[in-house]
Amino acid sequence: MARIASKTGTTVLSDMFRPARENVINLLLVKILISLIILSGIIFIVPGILAVGDIQTIISYPGESITNSVLLAFGLMMWILYAIVISITFSFVEYSLVIKRLDPISAIENGLRCMMDNKRDVISMWMVLIAISMITSVVGEMLSSIAFFETFWTFADLTISFAVIQPLTAVWWTRLYMDRTGKEFYNIDDLLNYP
Repeated sequence: MARIASKTGTTVLSDMFRPARENVINLLLVKILISLIILSGIIFIVPGILAVGDIQTIISYPGESITNSVLLAFGLMMWILYAIVISITFSFVEYSLVIKRLDPISAIENGLRCMMDNKRDVISMWMVLIAISMITSVVGEMLSSIAFFETFWTFADLTISFAVIQPLTAVWWTRLYMDRTGKEFYNIDDLLNYP
């Protein structure tokens, strides 16, 4: 739907269903492959798990268990960092799969190549999305301290997340991908100058 909207400047709800039917299996396979790559990062916490050992050792030797727990926490932080890097690295894969109608492996290769060619733009987009998320969190924390706004903000946050931020994010990533891969899309100036 975001592809058609970016290409023509307009879209209808039915534009979402046909590509969804065509790409659901390939998209599922891509998600599984990327999840397996992220899951392989479990190797970062294996030394900490082995060092911590069993609960009886922790209770018997608390001084030694603190050091081992730090090793486990460090491994967990490394795994989280690894997952973030993988998520950023494969940010264009889903868009590559749907827009170019590729198979899962080709989509991963194409998405990775596109990301490597546009690292600065991808990281900038991630930073903008993180900033939006942080702003909504801060506003939510401020409003939740007032009893009247707490219930209102819960509903508003849910609505903003699903009705505004998610579609906007999809359109931004789609337009960025289409722009960086040379796909044509409508220009707002063309719509403003339309007779």
